[in-house]
Amino acid sequence: MKKKLAVCALSGLLGLGTLAGYECAFASDVGYFVYDSTYDHTGLGFGTQINLLTLQAPSSETGSVYWTGTASDWTGDAKKNETQAQSLGKFNTLSGLTLILNAAENDTTITIGATTVILYNASGGVNCTLGLDFASYPQEITLVNKGVGGGDVAFTLNDDAVKYIESINSWQSLYLGMTSTLTGTSDGPDTWILTQKVSAVPVPSSALLLGSSILGLVGFASRRRS
Repeated sequence: MKKKLAVCALSGLLGLGTLAGYECAFASDVGYFVYDSTYDHTGLGFGTQINLLTLQAPSSETGSVYWTGTASDWTGDAKKNETQAQSLGKFNTLSGLTLILNAAENDTTITIGATTVILYNASGGVNCTLGLDFASYPQEITLVNKGVGGGDVAFTLNDDAVKYIESINSWQSLYLGMTSTLTGTSDGPDTWILTQKVSAVPVPSSALLLGSSILGLVGFASRRRS
């Protein structure tokens, strides 16, 4: 019950009304976006990736983006023209789905406060929430690529969350929204971006075996000629 109340409180804060009729799961029940230290954070300028939420305000920024059932809407310090609830129909799979913070700041650090990704059904009801894998908030991070075009920290959707969401009937009709607080800002803009990490295609063991056999035959023939 407490978990449902937490989700309902968040929904009320965003002005979404009641969740009657919806079975909501909390972040710890579904999965997380896990910190990914290996992701290449470059090439992330506006228009090159999928913007979810852009915040801009001096000192501290708090805002959200959500799906109303008919359109994307926003609250707080979100920049309307660079903020959009995103349809999962953009993706064939959620494996490798990555959330990146592109902080255009002059300072060397920024602090991430309470941040939650929210999954909405097509009617605007909350299906579930997904947290970052921080043990607690706030979390100060070092900016590695200051300025628009370079991400500073990346989080990849974990396997449990991928399996849960993709098990939902017609999951590609769902929408992602978000609420976030950032402090230690100097008027941004600071953007949460969605992208998809592409895994290297593994070489089948049969192909490796064939390659080894061919090399062996070539070596054998060379030894015979000598």
